[in-house]
Amino acid sequence: LRFLAALPGFSSPPTTVQIDPALNGIAEYADPARREALNWLLHESEHGFRVLYVLLANGGHYISQPFAVQKNISLYNLSERPYFKEASQTKKLTLSDTFVGADGIPAVAMLLPIIDAAGTVHSYLGAVFDLTKLSGFIEESIQPVEQEVGFLLDRSGRLIAQQGAALDPKWQSLALPVQDSSTRWQELSHKGAEDRRYQISVQSLSADAQQDERIAVLAELKSGWVFGTV
Repeated sequence: LRFLAALPGFSSPPTTVQIDPALNGIAEYADPARREALNWLLHESEHGFRVLYVLLANGGHYISQPFAVQKNISLYNLSERPYFKEASQTKKLTLSDTFVGADGIPAVAMLLPIIDAAGTVHSYLGAVFDLTKLSGFIEESIQPVEQEVGFLLDRSGRLIAQQGAALDPKWQSLALPVQDSSTRWQELSHKGAEDRRYQISVQSLSADAQQDERIAVLAELKSGWVFGTV
């Protein structure tokens, strides 16, 4: 997304006079520089994007690719979405909570502010990412040993992707990144810093009185998601 946002076609604010309310944005062949760039990235299938879009500074839709999605969006202005508010306040790439689309596929929305030379956000580049693609990314990142599982949990503790052995629900429930006394964690070591994108923890998990234990290595991301192995 950052590569796309840095292209010349995205450097200037969108022209609002081209917007047709009946189309939820601009016509299919208007602003070809942006449309073609979105279409190029959309067809780079290894990235896992299902929809790419540009929002105006006020959160209104300007363009979405595929065009068929733009014509059928149910909410024209996204300014009330929590991830839009976060992107507007921080001027940084943000993630939505996970959701399941109408097609039954789990996904997450991303939003990147596009900022002019004066430091003002003039538009946003957004994407809907297919979370089923993440298992492949995890497979490339880690190679679990026998009976070990690599996994990714979202902020609510939902299992998004895994690699290796199936993740037993008893370990999943213990691997939630919540700071509360109900979690049965014994922290062995912890290190991290505010300017890092993650914090690493090595934890000893005890699931029952029979001393069924595992060691978990977790990377808790600033987004609140957890990437780790058990």
